[in-house]
Amino acid sequence: MEKGWSAISIRALAAACGVSVGAIYNYFPSKAELLLATVDTICADIFRMPAEGGFDSITDCIRWAYARLADGLTRYPGFFVSHGTIFTGEDREQGRAMMHHAWQHMHDQLLRAMERDPRIRPDAFDARLTRQGMTELIFAQLLSRLTLGGCEPDMLLALVERCLY
Repeated sequence: MEKGWSAISIRALAAACGVSVGAIYNYFPSKAELLLATVDTICADIFRMPAEGGFDSITDCIRWAYARLADGLTRYPGFFVSHGTIFTGEDREQGRAMMHHAWQHMHDQLLRAMERDPRIRPDAFDARLTRQGMTELIFAQLLSRLTLGGCEPDMLLALVERCLY
């Protein structure tokens, strides 16, 4: 974060970590592989599920998603914006796939919560507004708030409650 990814060398990284260059190359054959592993670890940390498992309501899941994103913004400043710009060549595709996997995980949690929520009115969905479609709207709003820097779910929760309950 201090120097930027392109300015850092494996030698400087090894020195900062107090390990040998060989120790790093023993686990990561290239700087790109090290970066991919780092991004994967951060994504897993940000999007980990609560210990008790899935959600029984879409509102609980929305609160979880906003809390995880807020935590990620605090603990890993600039991660959501910069992770896609530091990969090059074929590594860029792996980096995109990794973030897509993390976003898909969050999307799937929202959809499962939508399917399990017993408070949703029986007539809330029809051919024009499906559970999948509502999940996509919620997810898009979540990502929109992330890019705009806001991590308060109140407006989205009010909208979901008025539409579905």
